[in-house]
Amino acid sequence: MLARDKIRQHDLAFQTKNNLNDKEKVVNVYLESLKLNEFNNTTKYFYPSRPIETEVINITSRPFYQFLKALPKGGNLHVHEFQILDRKLLLELIQNSPEYDLLHICDQDNCVTNKYHLNYYKSNIPRGWTKVKESNWTLPDIVKKTTLTGILNDLEEPIYATDTSSRWSIANNKGVFDFYDELVRHNVTRFNYMKAVLNSSLEENVQLLELRRSHFGSLYYFDSNGSRISINATDEIDLLIDFKKDYVKNNPKFIDFIFLIYNRRRSSKEQIKNEVNKMIDIQRLYPDLIRGYDLVGEEDQGHTLLFHSDSLITAFNRSQTSNGSFNLVFHAGETNWPDDYLSSDDDVSTFENIYDALVLRTHRIGHGLSLAKRPDMYQYIRDRQIAIEICPASNQILGYVADLRNHPGIVYHRSGIPIVLAGDDPGSFGYNYLTVDFYLASMAWGLNLADLKQFAWNSI
Repeated sequence: MLARDKIRQHDLAFQTKNNLNDKEKVVNVYLESLKLNEFNNTTKYFYPSRPIETEVINITSRPFYQFLKALPKGGNLHVHEFQILDRKLLLELIQNSPEYDLLHICDQDNCVTNKYHLNYYKSNIPRGWTKVKESNWTLPDIVKKTTLTGILNDLEEPIYATDTSSRWSIANNKGVFDFYDELVRHNVTRFNYMKAVLNSSLEENVQLLELRRSHFGSLYYFDSNGSRISINATDEIDLLIDFKKDYVKNNPKFIDFIFLIYNRRRSSKEQIKNEVNKMIDIQRLYPDLIRGYDLVGEEDQGHTLLFHSDSLITAFNRSQTSNGSFNLVFHAGETNWPDDYLSSDDDVSTFENIYDALVLRTHRIGHGLSLAKRPDMYQYIRDRQIAIEICPASNQILGYVADLRNHPGIVYHRSGIPIVLAGDDPGSFGYNYLTVDFYLASMAWGLNLADLKQFAWNSI
């Protein structure tokens, strides 16, 4: 027993390397009590092992969830700007604004490629679009049609929990990530949206947001004639900077929000080359606001980092000469396939995105699921303190990890690799809060307050 106790104590000491002060130890006792009660009440119907699309409404009503919501979480570092806010909240904002008179939904038979998308029109309304205010559409009905949880729950034949290809196809073909693109291009709605995002973050004690977005310069406003007047990129960013100064001044608990620019990995080499050059030009002008670059989209269907390496070298060079104001932060390893399976059109496997992300000195790795198959790489990543952005709810709903008790995030954490918990696309999936990911990880991985504190420190 003595040897066993020594081994156990050594293990526990490593797990809780972020020591708790006396007050935090009291909080941890309370956390453990709540978690034990949660285990007792949910063991036979354990939410982290059930489909998130059916269980999120149950998770958010749990006492343990409410406790976790109040804990400080640091930064939400892997989240897409226009996919973060609960869509019901956005629609309620619009419903209580003058823009509600302009809101239309594409719901008629000739709406095929953009079915149920939303847009503002003052005049010249295209065929197939219905004015929401004068229709039978309710906000819950629209949310059900436009979020991945709503769509998955409405299918006649459920998609298997680990069918990543089908789940991505549903999301892409139904336009889950694009429904509200046009709404947030409107100047007033865009800043109302941003304020709601920040308020929601503060409500669950998130102090920092790193928002991924594709570009600046797509905003517009209506003139007195009902015509759309474009706002250029620099004017948009200047408006954002003024907005940020005002928000932080009035909400001193909030630290900051910054942006990572992304392009879609399925783009051509020429497209990426052009977009990288434009991104660098605008980042030089606003180094305190635009802090990094990424490629996004389904890794198994898009191009690899190696495919785009000529263009990415340009971004790499900028990262090495920016005095730390700009970093590459790549999605990599968001796949279940082994490293010898070529699922894209390129000559290397999806897994090798991790190799090339490391070659390009990525600041963090987004998802990194396939890294679990290469424990020999852990020391390399630990030595360089490259954090892994873990998004449990996203990984489950997109079919990568059906049972979150088996998620590799806990292995990375216990191996000494810094990880952060992040939300990815919660608004598009059908909920709002980073606390959903904290709940799933806490219950599935046996975390205590020291673990959660470490995640928060990592993110800051």
